[in-house]
Amino acid sequence: MKSYDDLNDYIRSFDDNFPEEYDYLAKKIDELICEGFIETALYNDKVLYSAKKSLRIEECNNMEDNIKKSILLLLIKNKHTFFILQNTQKGKTKIVVIELKRWAQDNTKKVVTFYIVDNDKTLSDQSVDSITRNFEKINVKIFSLNSNTKVTFDIIKTYIDAYASDTEGDYPMPIITLLCNNKQCEKMLKLLAHIEKKVSVNNSQLRYAMIWDEADKTYPQLRDKPFTINNTTITCKTFTVENTIALYRLGFVTATDGNLLDEDYPECSNASLYNVEISPEDQKNYRALHHEESITHIMPFTSKHTHNSYAIDILENNKEHFTTPIVLPTGEIYYRKIIAISNHRTKDMDEFAKYCISNNNYYAIVFNGNSGTSIKIYSYENDIRVYKTKGCKFNELLYYLYKKLNLNDKPIIIIGSKKIDRGVGFHYCPNNDDEIVIECVPKLGKLISKNRDGLVWSDIILGRIDNIASASQKSGRGSGNIGNSPQYSGKTNYWMDEETEQKIRRHNTMVDKSNTFIGYSIGMAVNEAKNNLPEIKAKEPKKGNNIVEAPVSFKTPKQALDYLKTIPGYENIKKEASAFIEKEGYIISTRLNAHYNKKKEELEANDRLTFDIFKSIPLGMCISAGEVGNKYVLYPVYKDMSDKTVMYYLRYYKKSNSSE
Repeated sequence: MKSYDDLNDYIRSFDDNFPEEYDYLAKKIDELICEGFIETALYNDKVLYSAKKSLRIEECNNMEDNIKKSILLLLIKNKHTFFILQNTQKGKTKIVVIELKRWAQDNTKKVVTFYIVDNDKTLSDQSVDSITRNFEKINVKIFSLNSNTKVTFDIIKTYIDAYASDTEGDYPMPIITLLCNNKQCEKMLKLLAHIEKKVSVNNSQLRYAMIWDEADKTYPQLRDKPFTINNTTITCKTFTVENTIALYRLGFVTATDGNLLDEDYPECSNASLYNVEISPEDQKNYRALHHEESITHIMPFTSKHTHNSYAIDILENNKEHFTTPIVLPTGEIYYRKIIAISNHRTKDMDEFAKYCISNNNYYAIVFNGNSGTSIKIYSYENDIRVYKTKGCKFNELLYYLYKKLNLNDKPIIIIGSKKIDRGVGFHYCPNNDDEIVIECVPKLGKLISKNRDGLVWSDIILGRIDNIASASQKSGRGSGNIGNSPQYSGKTNYWMDEETEQKIRRHNTMVDKSNTFIGYSIGMAVNEAKNNLPEIKAKEPKKGNNIVEAPVSFKTPKQALDYLKTIPGYENIKKEASAFIEKEGYIISTRLNAHYNKKKEELEANDRLTFDIFKSIPLGMCISAGEVGNKYVLYPVYKDMSDKTVMYYLRYYKKSNSSE
C-alpha cells in the first residue's frame, strides 16, 4: 500500500511533463476508486491506496490513460518479477544460485528455468561454469543451448515431459542456458509454448521461470522479437506480460537498469528488489572505482583524442608509474597489469599492441577477434601467439598464460573495446590456499597453483565514455573481490576524464544505496537512492571543437540532408546511396563497420543503434577534417531494442567558413 505523497513523488520523478497542479493526481486516483480499480485503507490517520486484489498486470496494459496506468502499475502486487541490482563483479551469479536452489526445492511446482546470457560465448561459458560449480551439491540438470553442443529442442522437450510426470525424483529441475540471439530465442519460445499448453490444457504442475543476465541489454533486445511457431506469432512478451498462467518467476540481473523501469515495461513495474546479505568476507574484499582504496587520475579527453591516442598519452606522460614495478605487501616484485579501452577497429588494436611492445616496454594482449573466442599475445615484434578462450574461464586463461609464458618480467597491457565489457572477469583471485590444477592449453601442459596465487589488474584506462551503462560496465573490469589476494597492491588506478568519473562514481553509489532500502520495489529503491545523490553538472563543450551534432533528430534522411544544406559549405551535398542497409525491417548504418567490427555483409538486425549506444560513439567517429573523407555521418537510431521507429541523427564537420 502507498500513500498519496509516495505516488505523487514517484510519478513526478519519472515524468518531466506531468501537470504542475498538486491535485491533478488526486483526480486520477478518485476516478480509479470509482471505477473499482483501487481500494483504500486508513492507517494512523493517513489514507493508503492499493490495487484491487484480482487486478492483473495484463489488464493495466489495455488502459489508454497513461497516468492511470502508471498509478495502477505502482500499486499492483507483482508476485512474479524481481531484480538483482548489484555493482559489477560483485557476485550476482552467486545470488542467482540462491534463488535457483529455492525453485529446485519447491515441491508444489515443476519449475523449468531459462537462463539467458549476453550473446558472447566467453561470458556464457563463465556463467554456466559458475552455476555448475555452485550446484554441485544440488541435484539439477543443466542444458546449454549453443552452437557447440548437440542439445536439441526435442532432447529438452522429452526431458521436460519426463520431469513433469516424475514422482520419484529421478528427473531433477532443468536449467536451460542460452545466448541472447534469435536462433536460441526461437528454441526457448517453442519450449515456453509447450509448457504453457501443458498448464492451460492439462492443468500441469509445470511452470517456467526466466532469469535474464545483463538484463538492461538482453531483455529489450529479444522481448518484442516476433517468431511464428505453430502458425502463431509470439514473442517473449507473450509469456512475460500477455499470458502468464505458467509463469513462476521472472528475474532481471544487472548492474545498470537501463530502460527497464520505464512504463513501456509493465512486467517490471513494482517488481521486488532482491535484498541479499553479502557475506562480511566479500564486503571486506570487494573493490571498485568508488572504493576508498581506488585512485582516479583525471585527464581531459579532447576532440583530437581517440581511445588509442588517449591511452598512449597516458602511458607516455606517466611512464615511470607504469614501468616501475610494485613491491607487494608480501614482498613480491609485481609489474603493473593494465586494462586499456582502445579504438573499435581490429587494425587499430593491432597498432596499439605494436606500440606497446616497441622498445620492449610492455607485453600486449588483444581481446577482440573471432567473436571474442580468442586472444592474441604480443611479446616481441614478430612474436604474436593466438589462444582460444573456449574451455576455460577467461580470468583463469589469463592467469594460466601469464604463468606458463612467463609474462612476469615487465608490465602487461590488455587491449580491447566491445569485449572489455559486461560480465567477463579479468582478475583471478582464488579464495583459499588449496592446490589448483589448470590446463587451458593442452600443448602447454598443466599449471599447479596454490596459496591463493593470482592475477590482479592494477590500472584501468577508460578515457571518455558518454553512456553511463557502458562506462559502468567497462570500469567494472577493475572491480571484484580482490582485497585478500596476495597480488593486490592496496590500490587500483583509474584513468579517465572528469565527467566519466563522476557518472561512474554516482551510479555505483546509487546501486549500493538502493540495496539498503529493504522491502522497497526496485523503482522506489532506485528513486530514493537517486534523490539522495548530487546531480552531475555537465560541462560546457570546449570552444574549437569542429565536430557538431545537429540540435534535432529527423524522421527521414532527406530531412537531415535538407537541414545540412542550410549549413555554409554543404549547400550542394548529395546523399550517398550506400550509407544504409535494411535487415529484418531495421535500418543499419554501413558507416559504422568499425564500431560493429564487422564487414558490411555481416551486419545483422541486432547491430542497429539504440540511443544509448549512439551516445557512446565518439563525436568525430567516421568524420574527416581533411581534404578527403566523409564530412558528415547520418545515424539511424532507435530508442531501444524494442522500438520500431527509426530517427536519424546528424553529425558533421563544421567548416571554417561556417559561423555556427
